[in-house]
Amino acid sequence: MYAIAQIVRRIVFLLSVFSGGILSSCQSQEVSLRYDLLGGIDWEYSGEIIFTEKPDGLIVNVNLAGPKGDVMHPIHLHYGAISEDGEIAQVLGYLEGSSGEGVFDLDTLADGRKASLELIKSQNLNVRVHFDNGRYSKEIIAYTNIGQSFLKFGPGTAADVAVCTSF
Repeated sequence: MYAIAQIVRRIVFLLSVFSGGILSSCQSQEVSLRYDLLGGIDWEYSGEIIFTEKPDGLIVNVNLAGPKGDVMHPIHLHYGAISEDGEIAQVLGYLEGSSGEGVFDLDTLADGRKASLELIKSQNLNVRVHFDNGRYSKEIIAYTNIGQSFLKFGPGTAADVAVCTSF
């Protein structure tokens, strides 16, 4: 009788391990891409931008550390590397200058393609955070290359940041 109980316990153990493996492999894992934001020339900013997959596009979380104020900082995705004056791939919105934080929905790029992590990874893109959309709109306070631009050139350097004429 003892031997049968041992066998049953082993079978139950093996079934629980096997079914646990199946369940954990079926659970969806949140997949995201994270890039560091670097400060532009003469700007003491840093931060991160995180792209997270959602069913109909991406959620983009931005955290910017540095001087705080009442200004709203425009943030854009651009085609090409940070050293190029690429067209705007999408305007994400504005970061609150008082907190440096923003959460944005990114459903499509300007060319109509559905936003996804695979699209971001496969494209030459960069992110630029402007000081404002007025007098200092050409001032890039934070930036990074993303996707293929990041793989080719790393985040870029402040000296490489091209003036953004499309904004």
